[in-house]
Amino acid sequence: MKNFYNAALMLVVFFAFQISAFSQKEHGSKSSDNSKNVELAFYKNTDDPITAETVDYFVELTNNSGKPQVFQIRGEMISCDDASLESSDVKFEILDKNGAPLKLIKTSENQRVQFIVRTTKPQLNKTSWSCIQIHAKSDSSSQQNFASILIKQLNPGASNFK
Repeated sequence: MKNFYNAALMLVVFFAFQISAFSQKEHGSKSSDNSKNVELAFYKNTDDPITAETVDYFVELTNNSGKPQVFQIRGEMISCDDASLESSDVKFEILDKNGAPLKLIKTSENQRVQFIVRTTKPQLNKTSWSCIQIHAKSDSSSQQNFASILIKQLNPGASNFK
């Protein structure tokens, strides 16, 4: 009986560690900023459980330049390069705060603007990762005002919910 309790305790500790490790990868990241004039950061909607079919990530673009800017916003699926689990594609869309599709953001000098990256998970048999790279590039300059972030999402397989 003591071995059963020890095994159950170890299992609970293992799952708590896994949840903590996975949640930290999803709950925020700062941009890989090529200039100090623009930054991207994101956080996950905490109301969306990991098992939700759709998940919203709130992205914040900060224009640190001293002048108004127009940024092109785009996203792409990339390989997660995580050997522990397979990569899987999810559908995603980039939306403004009202839920309309978004491709451009106009900002004033030193302004922050929020938008949403909404993912929709496919029906998966196995647990996997999905990685979405979000880019913001200023229309008014070449590569000087450019930033990107990586949103890495855990997709629990259907077998985990039976």
